[in-house]
Amino acid sequence: MPCALSRHRRPQTAAYADASDGIEREHFGFADGISQPIPFEKDVVTLSQTLAQRHNSVHLVPLGEILMGHPNGHGELATGPVVPGKSANVSGCDPETLRPHPRGEGFLDFGFNGSYMVVRELKQDVAQFWNSMDECADALNKSVNAGTPPVNADWVASRVMGRDRNGHLLCPGGVLPADTSGRPDNAFRFFDRDKMGYGCPLGSHVRRGNPRDGLAPSAKDKDLLLSAANHHRILRRGRKYGPEVTDPRCADPGDRGLLFICLNTDIGRQFEFIQQTWILNPNFAVLRNETDPLLGPCGAFTIPDAQLRKIIEVKSYVQMVGGEYFFLPSIAALRYLETL
Repeated sequence: MPCALSRHRRPQTAAYADASDGIEREHFGFADGISQPIPFEKDVVTLSQTLAQRHNSVHLVPLGEILMGHPNGHGELATGPVVPGKSANVSGCDPETLRPHPRGEGFLDFGFNGSYMVVRELKQDVAQFWNSMDECADALNKSVNAGTPPVNADWVASRVMGRDRNGHLLCPGGVLPADTSGRPDNAFRFFDRDKMGYGCPLGSHVRRGNPRDGLAPSAKDKDLLLSAANHHRILRRGRKYGPEVTDPRCADPGDRGLLFICLNTDIGRQFEFIQQTWILNPNFAVLRNETDPLLGPCGAFTIPDAQLRKIIEVKSYVQMVGGEYFFLPSIAALRYLETL
């Protein structure tokens, strides 16, 4: 059973756009909320030609991955709860009235246009994170060959995340340039750009959260693996809580973290799959006995390199202190509840 949100207090949340640059940042100081799926369905959700062409198949997912009662990535209607009853809203065009269930005679489609919402309260240990990054950087600098440029905590932290502080993807030799709007370019694939993880490490948080085509064994499998990855997408939003960090390397009694919220129509195939098969899988990609370096427990983290891979020891920086699964009803379902 998932544990309930902490009841000893109500987390004080706030929008987290940095006033200096408008970038949404979590307490560790990195940009957040950059990568999202783009739901679509013919004659229901239409996309501009520019958006559809730019994102192509990288982020486009059927609407049924996010909202119940619509076709999902397997071409099936995403199922949801039903209630007994009859309705004249056969076409479903009235957004405030439940429609008859298309497959259940005598039942109303209570789940139509609703979703399952996952909530997690994630406590962040900022001082532990940045002090650990300092220690890892020092260890790397002591172990490299003479003449190798030294690294710092920011360099290590960016490899843990897979992006720099402003959200730009790490690539061999630097970062992926911003898109035409000046935002981090998110319409990328891994296989052709960085198959070996020399820029964005194979086990980084970004790769584990959405591997795209990066797990393809060969070039002919790229599209297939990207499509498979998109069958596990979630629409997510983070909202940080707690006091702002004054000194990221000094522990204080402040209780701070992130309220993680996501929408999906199949918790097992989407949210839980991501957690178990990608985030916490010790053998993700070609790794062995490693989990997500940001969300996982203490352990090893490999940073691939063309000459000699680097392995550092990461600690535990994020703790789940509460959470739950919820049904998020549509307007029509709320109107129905008013009549009870």
